[in-house]
Amino acid sequence: MQILKKKLLFIGVVITIFWLVMMFTLVKNHLLRERKAIPVEITPSELTLKLKNREEWMLVLFSGKKAGIHLLKITKEKGEYQVINRLRMRINLLAQTIPISMDSVVYLDNFFILNELGIEISIFSQNFHIHGLMQGIDLYLRWNFSGQENLSRIELDKQVSLYNTVVPIISNQYPLKVGKTYKISAFDPVWQNIGGEVFVHIVSKETITFNNREFDTFKIETSLGSLKTYSYALSNGTVLRQELPYGITLERIGRKNAVQLFPNLLNGPVLQRMSQKDFFSKSYRTTSPTMIKDFLTTSPRSLVLEKTQSFQFNKPLTQPTGFFGIFQTLFNNKN
Repeated sequence: MQILKKKLLFIGVVITIFWLVMMFTLVKNHLLRERKAIPVEITPSELTLKLKNREEWMLVLFSGKKAGIHLLKITKEKGEYQVINRLRMRINLLAQTIPISMDSVVYLDNFFILNELGIEISIFSQNFHIHGLMQGIDLYLRWNFSGQENLSRIELDKQVSLYNTVVPIISNQYPLKVGKTYKISAFDPVWQNIGGEVFVHIVSKETITFNNREFDTFKIETSLGSLKTYSYALSNGTVLRQELPYGITLERIGRKNAVQLFPNLLNGPVLQRMSQKDFFSKSYRTTSPTMIKDFLTTSPRSLVLEKTQSFQFNKPLTQPTGFFGIFQTLFNNKN
């Protein structure tokens, strides 16, 4: 009888331990994981807490082959931040060498909130220019594609920061821990011309090969709407590699080597700063040495997106877009 009681007690203990283990696993893998996945919200001004002037040079790979150079430069002068992006590429497509250039200058205020922007993109002899001005939470865009002047307004939910500065700054200033997610409101005028909530998620730890050496990195997924990119950063926040759409990869490179490949990379267009009155005046000119055009404007009360029919490929461009928008249009018409 005593033996039977001991056996029943033993079975009861085993069953209890089993259910305790199962409950612990359930809580750990689901409830706690969901709790950890709650994004840590960051305000634009928090990005400036440790922010210093910086330059990041990247080698551009297209389908695994060296194709160009990208520069991201952040400086602070007279109480505002200037962010410069410059991209130079040469790609081979259908037995043609296609030169590509993209220059953007963005101004953010002392709280790292978007104020004004200018972008020029040139792909396969097609030129695209945007000049943007923030008014409250509305972003007004004047964009010129192949000589056609257009005006549009983007209504944002709140004041925003700049998308392509988010990963370099967050990876340097915030803990990189697998499962951690950060969220910030930002606008992306460079790649896709969209705005919204940017989620920066540390996916995993991965070992990558970079410059013939192996490095332990954190894989970081950045998403803004349909735009997703992946970055690989060291524990100190240095980004070694970024994977962008359309087979484009950026890999860290020294300034000296970058300038040797594209000596004129630093000599890009300069943004002509404009007041609201000037922005909505009858005409103005860009300061680009490659694109000097008249901008015939309309009344700010008539903010109608006008379609351009001057695009020389099969499909006309009907909205302000970023680099990837024109890049996609190029491929759609070449394939």
